[in-house]
Amino acid sequence: MKKYLVLVSTLLLLAACGGSPAVDDSSSSQESSTSVSSSSSQTKESSKQSETTKQSTSSSTTTASQEPAGDNELQQAYPNEQMPSASVVGNAQTISMAASEANNTLTVSYYNTESKLPLNDPQLQNQTPIAQFQRTTYASSAEARNAVAPTFDEGGQAVDLGYNITGYQQSGAGSSYLSWQEGNWNLTVQAININGEDPLPLAQKVVEYLETAFLPVPKDAGQITLSVTGGGYESNVVAWQVDTTVYKTMHTDALSSLQMAVSMKD
Repeated sequence: MKKYLVLVSTLLLLAACGGSPAVDDSSSSQESSTSVSSSSSQTKESSKQSETTKQSTSSSTTTASQEPAGDNELQQAYPNEQMPSASVVGNAQTISMAASEANNTLTVSYYNTESKLPLNDPQLQNQTPIAQFQRTTYASSAEARNAVAPTFDEGGQAVDLGYNITGYQQSGAGSSYLSWQEGNWNLTVQAININGEDPLPLAQKVVEYLETAFLPVPKDAGQITLSVTGGGYESNVVAWQVDTTVYKTMHTDALSSLQMAVSMKD
C-alpha cells in the first residue's frame, strides 16, 4: 500500500513538472508575437515618416524650380533697387526682362515672350518691349523736378470725374486733353479727335482705380500721362520725383502703367 502511494505521488509530481514548460512556451510565444507586432508597427511608422520627408523635399524642389529665373537674376543684379513687380506687367511665366545701367539711369525692359527667358537673353535684342521701368539720378532736386515736368491746366470745360474730383477738358492739335490733380500728382488723359475718342471713360476708370490703389508719394512732383489709343509703351507714362531721383513706369496699357507704380509703394 505504501509502495502504491509513493508511486502515485511520483506520477503526480512528474505530471506537474511536465506541464510547466508548456506554460513557459505559451508565455514565450506571446512575448515573441508582441515583439514582432511592435517591430512591424515601428517599421510602418518609419516608412510613413520616410514618405512624408520625400513628399516635403519634392514639394520644396518643385516650388523652387517654379520661381521665374529672370526675376531672381534681376534681384541679384540690383539688390538695393526698388522695382515694379513683374506680375503686374503681365503673365509672370511669359514676361522676360532685360536690364542695363548707363548715365545714371537704370532701365528695365519687359517683353512678352512665349516662355520665360533668362535676364538679358540675346533673343530679346530684336523684340519690342511692352513695358519699361527707369530710375534716373540727377545732380539736384530742381533737375529732377524738371525731368518730371509736372503740368496742370484748369482751362477748358469742368468735368465731374466722380469721388468729388473735377477734371478740366480742352482740345488742341487734333487731340482732347482731360486733366486733374490728386495730391502731388498731375494726371492727363489724351484722346485723338480724328478717331472719335473720348478721354472721359478712361479718366473715370483711373479715378475709380486710385480710390483703392495707392501710388507712391512724390517728393515733390508727379506726372501721369495716359493715352486712350495706347500704342507703344511710351504712350502711358507714370513719372515721379523722390528728391534727386526720378522713377518712371511705362506700359502699352494705361492701367498697367499705374499698377506698376502702385506695386512700388513703400
